[in-house]
Amino acid sequence: MLCPLLFFDVFLLKIYFKAGNLFTSGARHAVALYSSSDTIIVCELYSLINGQWTSTGSNIAMHIYAFSPAFFNVWLDDYNFDGYKDLKIDFYQSMGEAYTYGYILTFNQPGNTLTLHPGTIEIPDLDIDAKSKTLISTVYSNPHTDPEKFKEVSKYSWKNGTLRLLSKQQYRLQ
Repeated sequence: MLCPLLFFDVFLLKIYFKAGNLFTSGARHAVALYSSSDTIIVCELYSLINGQWTSTGSNIAMHIYAFSPAFFNVWLDDYNFDGYKDLKIDFYQSMGEAYTYGYILTFNQPGNTLTLHPGTIEIPDLDIDAKSKTLISTVYSNPHTDPEKFKEVSKYSWKNGTLRLLSKQQYRLQ
């Protein structure tokens, strides 16, 4: 089925579009990302209702610094462990040590909306630990500037819809 959302606007640069059972197997959604300026990326969420794609009104503007499509990835996974898939949009990759930085947008099934968690852009390399229901960030010392070699592991969990730091441990490396 051709999606009627595929339109071209000379003022907006579409950088990503995906449709299907993105967040739950029971409903079809579409996500469109576009650049409204060199520092703003907008995420629009659509829902398929009675054969028509309809905006959910969940349009989220995300501030970024010097966006480059070369460092852009979208991931769909259950980041808040509620049984529905969420979006993680990686915008940055650091130079030197290869860490990725991005925003997590959680899907809210009852309201059919996305919620932006702005603080997640500051946490490098977020990975899911489904067993402990935590998100883990692991960073390493810079071998060129840090006198001691170490690995730092930070664990985060969700509390009242906010990602909170649970623990941070540093391990010396040989």
